[in-house]
Amino acid sequence: MRAKHLLGTTTILLLMIPLSAYAQPMSDWTSWAGPNRDFSVGLPSQSKILNRPRLEWEHSIGSGHSAVVVEGNACYCQFSRGKTEYVQRLDLKDGRLVWEASYPVEFASDRFPGPHATPALSNGRLVTASIDGEVRAFDVSTGNIEWRVDLRRKFATTIPQSGYASSPLIVGDLVVVTTLGKAQRVETEDFQPPAEGDPPGAVGLDLASGRTVWQSPSFRSSHSSPTLIVVGKKPVVCVHGMFDLVGIDPRSGAILWTHRLRDRASDNVAFTPLWDSERQQLIISHGYCDLGAQAIGLSEDGGHWTTKQNWSNRTMRIVYTNAVIVSDTLVGTSATANSLLVGLNCLDGSTRFRKRGLTNANFIRLDQSLMILEDEGMLRYGTLSENGFVQRWQLQTSANKTWTVPTWNDRRLLVRSKTTLQAFAFD
Repeated sequence: MRAKHLLGTTTILLLMIPLSAYAQPMSDWTSWAGPNRDFSVGLPSQSKILNRPRLEWEHSIGSGHSAVVVEGNACYCQFSRGKTEYVQRLDLKDGRLVWEASYPVEFASDRFPGPHATPALSNGRLVTASIDGEVRAFDVSTGNIEWRVDLRRKFATTIPQSGYASSPLIVGDLVVVTTLGKAQRVETEDFQPPAEGDPPGAVGLDLASGRTVWQSPSFRSSHSSPTLIVVGKKPVVCVHGMFDLVGIDPRSGAILWTHRLRDRASDNVAFTPLWDSERQQLIISHGYCDLGAQAIGLSEDGGHWTTKQNWSNRTMRIVYTNAVIVSDTLVGTSATANSLLVGLNCLDGSTRFRKRGLTNANFIRLDQSLMILEDEGMLRYGTLSENGFVQRWQLQTSANKTWTVPTWNDRRLLVRSKTTLQAFAFD
């Protein structure tokens, strides 16, 4: 499918970017889901986390579910108080406020207040997306706004009932954001084929200026954040849309492939696809549609793309948390009446274990170990066994709701709750 794009200097340069430029840096935690966009990071030594950490500092914040990003000695958080959103840069060592920027927002959610999208860092810029769908780029040194793009006014984005939530993805000199396509502010939607003149599903913005480089064809995107994968030698931006998995060429905005997942979906399609590179498949989960977890295989031959469902398993039904791949096991908590820790075999989707004892939780994979943060603030560390999770230690963090994936940086773990940001140090 053809994309609408502007043929100019930025587009020409983008087409010439080598594949190495699409790789995310392995240091720091500069965007949603970490350096690999899969909630994982390597460790120089596991010895530093065998014991419980100490609370290094604590910082009061407002509402929101936006995760914290870190680069060097700085961390950045985003939150709201009333009808105003705030972006702050803090000193990573002691939590000291370095700068603060604020702006009014035109949308509010009674049930889920505050920003939901996680910022992204690159080339001295912090790119954010507010709850009302405005994308901004801040100078990381000063906090000054360099540019802003209102998705509602420029691309006819309709804000969902709980607010805009998709985290921006930086690919080379581009910022890729979803623009939702023809959205409806309702709880549940039925599939409608895109029509001529419908809004784009995603757009590529120039990182330096915010100028529109390309607009993809229309498709119904969602709360889920785009992710970048490389199939063979070809980069693909993947979007878990309301009804389809969609693959976009990051250099032009053209849709390379679509894979229909469902014909009826609820507002809460939020799971970021995980790329299982060993088996060349994307893994997703969606609890409200009763489909559970699915693995969609990808292959490409001479520009012809093929997708197929490799497996599905309704045991893992994730609503607002994440999952990780540890070796060949997908691990997450299923949002059933009584929450379950579930492990699925990535090869065939079979269930390896189902265990009670954890509430809904977010995960970070540290090499082959796991950091687990439950929604009531319990932090757990351990490893996997054939029968489930083997815990080394646990620690109660802030008692407020912790619905946000924690952030790892070297020897620190940053935990965001409803009103507090805590930094834990591993000595």
